[in-house]
Amino acid sequence: MKTLSGVFSFIFLLREYRAEPIISLEIISLDENNFDSSLASGDWFVQFLAPWSQKCTDDYPLWKKFAHIQSTGKVGVVDVVANPEFIKRFNIRAYPTYILFQYGPDENYERYFGEISFSAFDTFAINAAVKKAEDMIILRYFKSRERGEIIRLTLEACGLLYEQHLHSSEEWPEIKKSGYGSGMLPFAQVPALHIDQRNLVQTMSIVRYIGSKHGLLPSNLAIEIDILLGGVEDLQTRYFKLVYNPNFVSEKDDYLTKVLPVWLGHFERYLSKSESDYLVGGVLTVADLALFDIVTANLAISESCLTDFPLLQKHVKMVSFHEPIRNYLISSRRPPYQNGASASIDNESEPSPYWNTLLKSLPRKPKHGEL
Repeated sequence: MKTLSGVFSFIFLLREYRAEPIISLEIISLDENNFDSSLASGDWFVQFLAPWSQKCTDDYPLWKKFAHIQSTGKVGVVDVVANPEFIKRFNIRAYPTYILFQYGPDENYERYFGEISFSAFDTFAINAAVKKAEDMIILRYFKSRERGEIIRLTLEACGLLYEQHLHSSEEWPEIKKSGYGSGMLPFAQVPALHIDQRNLVQTMSIVRYIGSKHGLLPSNLAIEIDILLGGVEDLQTRYFKLVYNPNFVSEKDDYLTKVLPVWLGHFERYLSKSESDYLVGGVLTVADLALFDIVTANLAISESCLTDFPLLQKHVKMVSFHEPIRNYLISSRRPPYQNGASASIDNESEPSPYWNTLLKSLPRKPKHGEL
């Protein structure tokens, strides 16, 4: 998906240029066999036409010109006579009908009702691209999972589309300087999230905002969830103190025998009091996601750390089997390692083998047509 700066760059080029096309595109023929797979990638402006319609015949040369000149996405055409199911799917009653798809074949598409002219199509597509860029959720962090992971898990569990700007250590000083100067990074730190045309910082504040808005932090459970999030943060602090410790090797055993079991025991007892497999309220909340995040990070240190905690074992399995989370875990959106380069374990040069174990444990997604 295009960022806002990218959108402005092609808008500038498009408005400056009119003598020759910026790019040469052709109208792509879509049908019931390739429609969903084609529209799964990028933005599409699609004309639904009936070959017998004189209006469709008259307008097609203009549509072809628009496809050849524009640069905001792909341009398609559907013959509704040859593909009658499309009429039912999109409730098409007039020919031609023009629909802009920006988020796949079924989500948030927009019908075009304006003037049938190149300039009108052009303006409509550009305005839609700008609005999409302004509304895009953008997560800024480093290339590790670390403190950004609970935000990703929350976004994924809520089904929110987002873009990631993952910075390297080399570019971070300049990003930090410009972000602090612009106010985007008020504490000169990441993670930061652009959402609802706002710039949010501080990990758990971001998580609480998303969770409250999208049902993962119900108001009647807010206090208990807040307590649980605080407990997770306490364990996370101890985890980071270990993995970034130059004496990691000598202090690892003490952590695994004296520190980690105590905190895992706290959460095991919490689960034992719950009336369901979730931590609180019988529903998935941000507390479950946060616990999953820190417990799996510790499993990457010791895959046997949950041996004495059967309820936590069950909890990890339950969250990882939750379909949006499962889909995220196997996706390219998930950074392949947990910690930064200075950590003693699970970093870019040596990711923990535990994550392969976790992925192999996930249920196979049923093939189309399977029960």
